[in-house]
Amino acid sequence: IRDDGSSTSNVVEFNVVAHLTVGEHLVLVGNVAELGGWKVDVGRRMTWSEGDVWKTSISIPNAEASVEFKFVRYNDNNGVLTWQEGDNYACEL
Repeated sequence: IRDDGSSTSNVVEFNVVAHLTVGEHLVLVGNVAELGGWKVDVGRRMTWSEGDVWKTSISIPNAEASVEFKFVRYNDNNGVLTWQEGDNYACEL
């Protein structure tokens, strides 16, 4: 989490190692509008980088005290979604 230089929001950077197959990508979804309100089709698509590290960053208003989120594997070939198992992750801002 870093201050974006304004007094109204912070930038939250997400990085996760995930070994996916060709034609798949990760989508970050969560309880805030910036993460799609738990809707995969409007969540934040993550970008692959070397070492199978998937990354994205979002600016979240300071009014949000915490963010809950999950990673979803999306298969571009058949549209199958695989939600991360277990409890939601949480980030206190």
